[in-house]
Amino acid sequence: MSEKIIFGPVMSRRLGRSLGIDLVPHKTCTLDCIYCECGKTTNKTIERKNFISPELILSELEKALNKDLKIDVITFSGSGEPTLYKDLEYLIDEIKKMTSIPLVMITNSTLLFDKEVRNALLKVDYVLPSLDASCFSTFNRINRPHENISFKDVLDGLIVFSKNFNGKIWLEILFCKGINDSEEELKGFEKIIPKIRTDLIQINSVDRPPAYPEAGKLTYYELERIAKRLGGVVIARNNSKYPISEKSKDVDFDESRILELLKRRPETIDAIEKGLSIQRVYLIKLINELMDEGKIIKKRFEGNDFFCLNKDSDT
Repeated sequence: MSEKIIFGPVMSRRLGRSLGIDLVPHKTCTLDCIYCECGKTTNKTIERKNFISPELILSELEKALNKDLKIDVITFSGSGEPTLYKDLEYLIDEIKKMTSIPLVMITNSTLLFDKEVRNALLKVDYVLPSLDASCFSTFNRINRPHENISFKDVLDGLIVFSKNFNGKIWLEILFCKGINDSEEELKGFEKIIPKIRTDLIQINSVDRPPAYPEAGKLTYYELERIAKRLGGVVIARNNSKYPISEKSKDVDFDESRILELLKRRPETIDAIEKGLSIQRVYLIKLINELMDEGKIIKKRFEGNDFFCLNKDSDT
């Protein structure tokens, strides 16, 4: 596994300053969602295994925690599906011994049919599962699942897990224009959602350059209308409550942090500034240098400039 295991803190719209743990290789996932900000899935699988040793993960996390990074939550996320990690329950148990910082799992819900996965996730504080469809045909169209994953199994697993989990469940539904926002689909969600025990329903749309061009963005007004109908809230960007630090003495360290962040997903300069707490004037200088070196590129999407890793670079 070539990427760093621990990344961030990232400024999350939902969670504040989130220290990420990436448990799987880049784009190893059970789905190939058309809207994915990390790009197309290159290893679509349902085989659970330890892609890297638990001991190394715990060691790297301990180093990060010792840096006093002002962390609100520790999040299993990154550029693939974290529940594919086999010894997940052991990992969660050991992290709970290390710190009292809330532990969050961001998952696409596809492996919740597996009792071993459900038992592991019972031990985290927050679970943010996704459900982007209310029927199998839309599920196949928007999420492009592994051939051995069925919509019924995903939904049944999510329902069962929600009934047994004592922590917070924030269900996310991401809408793509003309894909899952029809009247028929919304009626389907109205039937399904009451079956799932949730603390919050988050309504979202395409926010960064997607993996596939057919993933169109809904307007904020359209999202508000859907949120009101489904009893949810529209996810909106928030401001960091933490001050931005002064210029670091270690330029290579800051460049490395930026590159590791952009390996996971494209980000705006505002998000990089808030997430990594790098002074803006200094950050702009670093961004320009990384672009001049061909390590990152800029993409325009929905009126915003996003910076992402240059896949043609040796970085």
